[in-house]
Amino acid sequence: MAPSSTPRSFSPHARRVVVGAVPTVTAPRRGERRSPRGLRPRAGQASDHRHLAADRPCRGPYRAGGAWPPRSRRAEADTPGATHPALTPRVGGGQPHRRPAPPAGHLRSGRCENRSVPNPYRQILALPGALAFSAAGLLARFPVSMLGISIVLMLASLTGSYGLAGTVSATFVVAQAVCAPQLARLVDRHGQARVMLPSITVSAVGMVALVVAAVTAAPTWTLYASAVLIGSTIGATGALVRARWTGIVRTPRELHRAYSLESALDESTFVLGPVVATALATSVTPWAGVAAAAVIVVVGSYAFLLQRGTEPTPVVVTTHGPRGSVMRSGAMVGLVVVFMFVGGIFGATDVSVVAFTAELGSPGMAGVLLGVFSLGSVIAGLLYGAKVWTGPAWRRFLLGVLVLAVGTSLFLLAGSLAVMAAVMFVTGFAISPTIINGNSMVQHIVVRHRLTEGLTWLSTGINFGVSIGSSAAGALIDSGSSRGGFTVVLVCGVLAVLTALAAAPMIRRRDHGDPAHVPDA
Repeated sequence: MAPSSTPRSFSPHARRVVVGAVPTVTAPRRGERRSPRGLRPRAGQASDHRHLAADRPCRGPYRAGGAWPPRSRRAEADTPGATHPALTPRVGGGQPHRRPAPPAGHLRSGRCENRSVPNPYRQILALPGALAFSAAGLLARFPVSMLGISIVLMLASLTGSYGLAGTVSATFVVAQAVCAPQLARLVDRHGQARVMLPSITVSAVGMVALVVAAVTAAPTWTLYASAVLIGSTIGATGALVRARWTGIVRTPRELHRAYSLESALDESTFVLGPVVATALATSVTPWAGVAAAAVIVVVGSYAFLLQRGTEPTPVVVTTHGPRGSVMRSGAMVGLVVVFMFVGGIFGATDVSVVAFTAELGSPGMAGVLLGVFSLGSVIAGLLYGAKVWTGPAWRRFLLGVLVLAVGTSLFLLAGSLAVMAAVMFVTGFAISPTIINGNSMVQHIVVRHRLTEGLTWLSTGINFGVSIGSSAAGALIDSGSSRGGFTVVLVCGVLAVLTALAAAPMIRRRDHGDPAHVPDA
């Protein structure tokens, strides 16, 4: 077609031809298909645009040699016979400069190479000994999710008092909260197996004693004594597992993923634990849940503690090292208090949900609702751990506490099992990220050889809060209904937010904005 002095209106599907200095627009040739990237030939047909299919198969930057040339040069390159954009003349003449060719296999048949993204959790579980101790640790801490509700269901069924059931369960949790940090300090000094093997054995004996006292209608003080024996010797298996991770990971990113995985596994026990405990207590016998917990804790703990290859090396205490408790740090105190009120939310929720389902005539659904609550946390923990966060962890920690408090306050508005399940599932998404960020902050606060003690104090805060929440909720439920228990949940949520805001300046000074890491001793 003859060149025109005045170009016609441009169409994105038209051929651009440069004749002299005046561009002319012509219709597409027959046999060429229209494409937003330019004109492409049909199969078996030659084209003047072969370089487009060969060199620009993917969206994004030019894969072989850097960015694409400016738009004006691309327009000229579309002209038949024009210089290929990868061949640009040198200034002053000479041979054109050829961009380096892509590596072999980089581009094949004009398509982007599909590269599979490795699973981040599979990578850390492939570390030596990681899968074995993580799986055994999961089994070892599974009874912790069963004991609280198992004690409540057993005593409520055998004695008819939610108040007694709640206070005995609270006694167990308080004993664990007080003694677990002391056990953790001994573990740091003498090793996990040396301290915890006899301790776990005593704890299992206490569970058997509690069952015997409840079934035989023994004096009330025997129930409390058995609960103290269980709690004071069971320890905090989650802290032991996390301490092992710090010895085998290679990068801060792997440690972040390991902590996220463990938080998700913690929550998975609270998905299945209440369901199993409720099924055993309502379908088999009221004391079956506590008895099953005794068997599982022995099997899981022994399988975990006898793996000596990944056990952290005990620390030799010197007169020049730091003395006293890690709770001398104001930031650590603030974290523990916040976790205590978060534990109050959990404890009050456990007892209140049992009463709520009983009022609706479906007591067997208590474990299902609590499992749904934890299921949301499991999903959130896995999603949260798959991403490496670079912003300040203290800010995400505050946001998680706020979302958790707002979500649990909606429990008061639920009037059916379906509504309660939906609210608990969505609210559960705030649990794991909050716990993960709290554990990450401990890495910035305590020295490495006190790590087990520092992590255990967070578990202590949660457990102490669980005891307060469950006992307070049980008392209000006995005098009223489940709404009294959910009111305790609301109060604990408000106190958690206020405490987190008050402790934020101290926590912020310890947060350096980098991924979770273990500070040097």
